Amino acid sequence: MVEDLVRRARRRLIVNESLAQTAVAAAVAIGGVALILILGTRYLEWWTLGVFAALGVGLGIRGVTRAMPTNYATAIRIDDAAGLHDSLSTALYFDANPAKASEYRDRQRGEAEQVAATVDLATAIPFTMPRSLYAMSAVGALALALFFVRYSIGNGLNLSAPITEVIFEDQAAVKAKTGQKGGMDSARQAKMDAAESLLAKLGIPMNPDAKPEAALDKAIEQALEGGALGDKGEKGEGAGKSGEGKNNVHQTKKLTDEDIKIFRDRFNIPIPDSQLAEIPFYKPADDTPEMRYLHERRQALGGYLPHRRTKADESFTVPSLDTFKSVIEATAPGREISTTQAYVRFLTQLLRDQALGPRVVPILVDEARTFGMEGLFRQIGIYNPAGQQYTPVDKDQVMYYREDKAGQILQEGINEAGGMASWIAAATSYSTNNRIMLPFYVYYSM
Repeated sequence: MVEDLVRRARRRLIVNESLAQTAVAAAVAIGGVALILILGTRYLEWWTLGVFAALGVGLGIRGVTRAMPTNYATAIRIDDAAGLHDSLSTALYFDANPAKASEYRDRQRGEAEQVAATVDLATAIPFTMPRSLYAMSAVGALALALFFVRYSIGNGLNLSAPITEVIFEDQAAVKAKTGQKGGMDSARQAKMDAAESLLAKLGIPMNPDAKPEAALDKAIEQALEGGALGDKGEKGEGAGKSGEGKNNVHQTKKLTDEDIKIFRDRFNIPIPDSQLAEIPFYKPADDTPEMRYLHERRQALGGYLPHRRTKADESFTVPSLDTFKSVIEATAPGREISTTQAYVRFLTQLLRDQALGPRVVPILVDEARTFGMEGLFRQIGIYNPAGQQYTPVDKDQVMYYREDKAGQILQEGINEAGGMASWIAAATSYSTNNRIMLPFYVYYSM
């Protein structure tokens, strides 16, 4: 009876340990899959999965082998779990060591047989859920999440690039590194490629979620809209073999006839071959789209020649001194304030003025809290043309680093030259843009 009980208990222990080690092996193997999903096949080859699988199996077999219990150890587990005061383990000890057996051997065996008949093995040695199973589930959930991130954002399951490129880099960069763009038919792909090429020349990022037709229409619209066109070219573009893509193109004094022909074809200049030797000047007709565009842009920008105003067309009423009464009047004895505090109070009052307030440009060439100006974060915000692009570490505070498209503060950081350039641009805005601005350059003096 005792040996049968111990044998059944030992099987339960082996099953529990096997389940635990199987979960460990699976967690290691799934971890390999997760690493592939994170790093991509650029850094980890596919055979790495086999290495992780073999490693997991090896660890599992080693764990089961080392944890394989003997009959005596199993009996001790049953004694401890059922509170049998070493009854079963002592009986097995006497059986294994007959030379050490005493007159108590038969009585001990009889007691052990009686006790064994009363043991509920399901209670003493139950089947358990190993903790390693939770680890396996966590690693599996991570791998599944990475799979969906790659599949949804990358429009497919191309594993060549690291996941950081899939998430943070634009579609053109991913295409350059992975060689794929997504599951489209050739016609739709051609439209998307055309839109991407045109937008790239304009310096406009491609929207990877846009439909090909809409993307192409948007690209053409952007190209025809007013404003400066940023064309990304190469050195000596259009100069043919004499200079295109060559560092010494600026030293080129003369183009060959073949280079002139290449130049004409490259820029679609309507001059026949018979006149190329004369190298005639070419000006498009006044009613052509390009000439209309050039004239329209010059008119929109205020004329054909640069012009600086000596005085803006707009004017403002200066706030009365009563507006700054709280700053001008003396403080109570014992409640003196620093000049920095007085300056910040003055600036705060000026920002509240309905006319001049929106024109004030606080330029901070240091940490704003150095000057006690963090209250302005909430009042007017930090200017960022793209809005808040990150979660500030002080988000839980009332006066956190709040960036806004409509913000007024220019938070330059430790960049005195950049801050001075911003000050000059704002200070001369009345002349160049006919808009009066009131910049304040704030820096920390050691």
